[in-house]
Amino acid sequence: YRSGIVIFLNQSDPDLSKKSRYPLNKPIPLIKYGSEQLQMAKKLVSELSGAELDYWVATAEGKYAYFENDRCFTAFIDGNIKYYYVYSPSTNPAQGWPIIERNKISINYRILPSGIRDCIAVIKMNCSTTGKTGLIAAMRCRVASVYGETVGDHE
Repeated sequence: YRSGIVIFLNQSDPDLSKKSRYPLNKPIPLIKYGSEQLQMAKKLVSELSGAELDYWVATAEGKYAYFENDRCFTAFIDGNIKYYYVYSPSTNPAQGWPIIERNKISINYRILPSGIRDCIAVIKMNCSTTGKTGLIAAMRCRVASVYGETVGDHE
């Protein structure tokens, strides 16, 4: 993980003890993963962070996603193969900024009277959210623009 490599079992190989190495943010072919939807308790968008926030951003963007071990994964299909890759738009500008630009999210930075730095993200004055960083605030704003103030019990 520290070197930027994730190790997964190559599940298409009959000998599951063999390991394959894949660079982070590159498509990872995984054969075994069902289509079960992740069931979560109702939660305020303003409390989402990390992989959980990334999961809800993915669903707001219409992507299939799941998270495990504090990391979010999403998939795309190429022919008959599903490719899963690490999805972290709340911390990875390469994944977050296209969402910000496509949805015209405005980010403003402020310093609160207590001295804490905070960010506010706004989409067309329809929703406003805050976060520790601009990416976190913007991704919360994207989720809130689709699901409202809470997530976790939507069809």
